[in-house]
Amino acid sequence: MSLLAIFFAFILLSFIHCSTSLTRTFTFPSFSDGQNLTRYGDAFITAEGYLDLTSTAINKNVTNSTGWAIYAKPITLYDARTGFAADFQSNFSFEISHFKSNCQGDGLAFFMAPVNWTHKAENNGYGLGIFNKSSGADNSQMIAVEFDTYYNSKCDKNNTLTNHMGIDVNSCVSNASTFWDTNVETVDTNATALVQYDSTTGNLSSHMMDRNGSSQWYTSFVINLTTVLPETVIVGFSASTGACSEGHRIVSWNFSITTPNQTPAPAPGPISNIAVSSMQNKTVLILVACLVPLTIVVVVVIIIVFMRKRKNEKVELKEEEEEEEAAYDFADMTMNFETGPRKFRYGELAAATNDFSEGGKLGQGGFGGVYRGTLGDTKEVVAVKRFSKGSSQGKKEYAAEVTVISRLRHRNLVRLIGWCHERGEFLLVYEYMEGGSLDSHLFSSKGCPVLPWAQRRKVALGLASAVLYLHDEWEQCVVHRDIKLSNVMVDSEFNARLGDFGLARLTNHGFAARTTMVAGTVGYLAPECVITGKFSTQSDVYSFGVVLLEIATGRRAIRPIGEKEARLVEWIWELYGIGSLLTAVDERLGSDFNQQEMERMMVVGLWCVHPDPERRPTIREAIKALSLQAEVPSLPQKMPMPFYAPPPMNGLSSLFTSSSSGTTTTTTSTSTTVSSTVSAEVALLKSQG
Repeated sequence: MSLLAIFFAFILLSFIHCSTSLTRTFTFPSFSDGQNLTRYGDAFITAEGYLDLTSTAINKNVTNSTGWAIYAKPITLYDARTGFAADFQSNFSFEISHFKSNCQGDGLAFFMAPVNWTHKAENNGYGLGIFNKSSGADNSQMIAVEFDTYYNSKCDKNNTLTNHMGIDVNSCVSNASTFWDTNVETVDTNATALVQYDSTTGNLSSHMMDRNGSSQWYTSFVINLTTVLPETVIVGFSASTGACSEGHRIVSWNFSITTPNQTPAPAPGPISNIAVSSMQNKTVLILVACLVPLTIVVVVVIIIVFMRKRKNEKVELKEEEEEEEAAYDFADMTMNFETGPRKFRYGELAAATNDFSEGGKLGQGGFGGVYRGTLGDTKEVVAVKRFSKGSSQGKKEYAAEVTVISRLRHRNLVRLIGWCHERGEFLLVYEYMEGGSLDSHLFSSKGCPVLPWAQRRKVALGLASAVLYLHDEWEQCVVHRDIKLSNVMVDSEFNARLGDFGLARLTNHGFAARTTMVAGTVGYLAPECVITGKFSTQSDVYSFGVVLLEIATGRRAIRPIGEKEARLVEWIWELYGIGSLLTAVDERLGSDFNQQEMERMMVVGLWCVHPDPERRPTIREAIKALSLQAEVPSLPQKMPMPFYAPPPMNGLSSLFTSSSSGTTTTTTSTSTTVSSTVSAEVALLKSQG
């Protein structure tokens, strides 16, 4: 053990007596019988491991259903003797499903109540199963965060809209609330909520985020819970329905509570002035004994963090320099390979492209442009990729492409012919693909030939073969990180060729690629990439799955509908859930396609875009299923919501903008809601039969 570690441990031990805390956590990633969870009323656990609070999953026509689920062990919220209160956070994913249009209600709630609390069921779903019609500030000890889908004139005095998230104290009338802008008459709610309480500030808040994170809502209320609740409470969920049929499901739940662990002071007695003075001196000594080690700990931590940050920066800088140096000196590395890429002079490529004429430009990207050219010595037609001058990111992408793709040889990869770095220019020379990019064929304008099914399937299998080579068949594992339609080229025989390795990373087989920057294209990015910033072969498989769905449907991964956007993945999954998958087939194909092959491509696509990366296939498994050589596992009817551990206290604060009024804060997100648009399309398809 190093001297620094010993010193740090000594300081921590010397500080421990001053202040300690105890964190208690329980987690339900799924639900089953035998867990520390007590159910009442109509609540039950499904075969899939969900907690259903009302019985609509058994009978969609049932009304006046109420159910409760309570953690089996009581929770200590505060210590009345010492005055120390706990901080807690409750993170859960839930679903609210409707079964009849223009008929919804009533909702579900997360709540805390005294240990001796008895559940109450009112007719017509009143009070969400936790408040009765006589509940008021004088006879109730309870807090709840409600997700209400029905307007009740007695309870919803502060709300004029149906679906809202509210914080309730001793009454069904919300002290703070916000409207969540999903039309519950036509759209099921699939969301994650984070309820937090900070005992220091008294802030009780609730964050709500829809399944894909495109919309978020927030509300909070300042309250001292020690004046409302007893020391020990129960915690759980409640839901109810009235005359309408509505499903209320908890998908997963994580709860943690941090309680200060302090030794209570002895009971006060008569003391003299001398004793007071002595106690004051002792108090000063205790404060000094606590604060000095604390100060030292803070300083040591700051020094360690600073040193590690500098070390990481140096490592990253060294890696970038080595990467660029490898690209700049690549000519020396490949002199012994007669069939490998060769170095070009800048003048050769300028002449080949007619001085990079705009008339010969094939495409433009964030890195720069691609130009058609003809080599003077061989008369070979090529595509010249010219990186933007002065772009540090362009240099990195140039270095990545040279050091990665130049070493790869596969029939479904675009072949690198050569490179050039002169006069501050960075140029790559590729074989010319007569067919252009796949998106230009798939999303061609009216009047252009429709891409036949046989060619679509051929391209999909060719792309899969390229990804298999990158992931499994080469000496190292290559994570492409930007698989998308515009990076798939086709030759004169319509063979797929994957290109653009500017974001690619090399890693050892079996290890995930590491990165600190989210990179790629929106619509093709796997959800874990956005959250963690880490890419892997599983994230490549996700992007491949999106491409499969685009090929089958002739629709883009993200497409505008009015002022909103619709995501292809969600739309296809909803169609899959209602048994109407083939209604998404590109209508331009008519009936000219193999139904079994088409359905398999779409199901494999959904398998690849499963939100949980551990549930996705490897690219080898996807190829077998796509080729009808293996079966596809049964997928859930509803697109799953990945379960993530709750962030640190106040960890989501930066995602929201608040406006305060007294002690109540209410904020509604202005971000685009995707799920409502997607489900509206599904509803339209249903109505059309």
